[in-house]
Amino acid sequence: MQNSSRFFVYLFSVSFFFNYLTITVTAKPSSINDIMLNCGSSGISTDPDGREWTGDVGIHSKFVSLEQSNNTFILFNPHGSSIDHDPYKTARIFHSQFTYTIRVSPGQKFIRLYFNPSTYHDNFDMSKAFFTVTTGPFTLLSNFSIGSKSLVKEFCVNVLQNQTLNITFTPSTNTSYAFINGIEIVSMPTSLYYSQFGDKGARLVGHNSQFHIQNNSALEMIYRLNVGGHSISPINDSGNLFRKWLNHTNFFLASNVNSISNGAIQINSTSIPPYTAPKEVYQTARTTRTSEDNKRYNLTWRLPVDSGFKYLVRLHFCKIQPEVK
Repeated sequence: MQNSSRFFVYLFSVSFFFNYLTITVTAKPSSINDIMLNCGSSGISTDPDGREWTGDVGIHSKFVSLEQSNNTFILFNPHGSSIDHDPYKTARIFHSQFTYTIRVSPGQKFIRLYFNPSTYHDNFDMSKAFFTVTTGPFTLLSNFSIGSKSLVKEFCVNVLQNQTLNITFTPSTNTSYAFINGIEIVSMPTSLYYSQFGDKGARLVGHNSQFHIQNNSALEMIYRLNVGGHSISPINDSGNLFRKWLNHTNFFLASNVNSISNGAIQINSTSIPPYTAPKEVYQTARTTRTSEDNKRYNLTWRLPVDSGFKYLVRLHFCKIQPEVK
């Protein structure tokens, strides 16, 4: 992700073990204005989790102008795809710049872009899919190519009062093209990731100072890991935020550690709202073994990242073993 005029912060979210992090956040906004756009489809469809997706095809589409729609291709039933549910079954493909115009309520939003890099038609070689995605002053994806697996790219942006959310796809060259399978817009609680007015801000590692993530910044989610437990699907996330939490084991460097779980424990906190993370995140953990020489061991995760960016690391803690003091 690159920035044309302002800076970005990359987002991590990792569940660790012991106590908890105190934060102050406001209530989750109403989800009545949340949008799930099934690109290349018409009507209403339902995914396996029971969530409804709205198609962007038709003369009465609120998101695509008729003029722009006539300059795109609608493709469906991808060949060789292992995913056979919405929003991955259809795609809108662009050979020239294309903008979705989405009217949403003001506030901080998740933007999730769904991609399924399958062969939709013999005339569309997936190796030629190189494109840039922008919204407002931010370049979310630059000269982006998908690879061979479907994926979701998640970002956070702030939408001002009376501002329209425009998401623009631009092919990188005259011979390349852009495509999109689905777009999801979800309202998020104010100051869940952004700094609230009067907050001390996040501590800047290696410096005796704090860093404030202002509303004029955009964030990209890089890793969101559930430590000690299984992956958590978006439908099982807390607060109707529909975040996906991955199992951490692919990034964990094991060394004399235990995995612990306490599904019976009741997670109670007066300072952390339930939507901060699902309770399953706090009911599992990794810990060093309780032995005399446990100071020789540590808990280490290796998370590859790109240089040249600022990263926000969020650590979730919960005391789920009585013997921990």
